[in-house]
Amino acid sequence: MPQQGIAAFLRDSAPAELMRRPDAERDLEMFAQLLRTAQNGLAAWWYEHPETPRADLVDRVMEFAWLGLERLAGGERVEAN
Repeated sequence: MPQQGIAAFLRDSAPAELMRRPDAERDLEMFAQLLRTAQNGLAAWWYEHPETPRADLVDRVMEFAWLGLERLAGGERVEAN
């Protein structure tokens, strides 16, 4: 599965305190799946907007993924209701 490669990359980049969480492996798999499907959705959008430069798509993916993951790595979490 492609998300396994993404999960491995995230695992290698994750801060140690994030990896000590009880559900760290499961969370990495879910984040990898989210990234994969978000990128696939953006690719579908690009099909309908071919005038958009590829570099712009790459930048949006990086902003979306890394800025959000950076907050997570800093300990920010959404509290369950």
